[in-house]
Amino acid sequence: STWSFFSDDGPVLPKIMNGEFDQMIWDFALDCAQGGIPFWIRTLHEFNGDWYPWALLYSYNGTLENTVQDLTSSFNRIIALFKSAGAPVKFQLNINANNGLDDPRPFADFWPGTEGMDAVTITSYNRAYSTINHQYSLSFYEGFKAPYDEVAALTDLPIWIAETGTTSYFTDKPIWLRQCFLSIAIDFPRVVQVTFFLLNKVNEGVLTDWDLNDDEEIEAFVEGFLTMREITTW
Repeated sequence: STWSFFSDDGPVLPKIMNGEFDQMIWDFALDCAQGGIPFWIRTLHEFNGDWYPWALLYSYNGTLENTVQDLTSSFNRIIALFKSAGAPVKFQLNINANNGLDDPRPFADFWPGTEGMDAVTITSYNRAYSTINHQYSLSFYEGFKAPYDEVAALTDLPIWIAETGTTSYFTDKPIWLRQCFLSIAIDFPRVVQVTFFLLNKVNEGVLTDWDLNDDEEIEAFVEGFLTMREITTW
């Protein structure tokens, strides 16, 4: 489950640290404890971006107010509340495959640590000519290899693919899907789970066709998945 924190007036990390979200967190944690069903929470996700108010490159009134220390403290506070409530949840740390604003710094400069985490997940899309800033198409391997290597060097936790997919613009989507599953199985041995984003949506005025939109795409997805399943041990 992806869980977000939003505010009408700027960055949210200081508000989390100051306890302004404590009641909301505590109420949800108690509900989870009472429900008794184990599940995963991914929160403060894609923290190396600039598009969410908890992200380290998020600008408010022209300044970057969120810090790595704030991010670590916020994670610790959220996780501690869930543990205090006895909620049967596990937490994922999620980083985007590319830093926001094309920031060239390594992931280590954004890394909040993994205390209390149970897995690290990477978001990696092929936007394939769908927006002005994505006038190129990459295979899954080309888009995932560098962030995977960085994350693998930073943690011993299991690695998940938080979200992936491709649009079809100037891209053979069935071939991309088959190659994606094969690459996951062969090239990324520490990956233990993958989630595809399968919802068509308008982004920057352009329809991004993430879903499986015809029989050929569905067939490629199923065949790719079965190939991955045969090769891997998950």
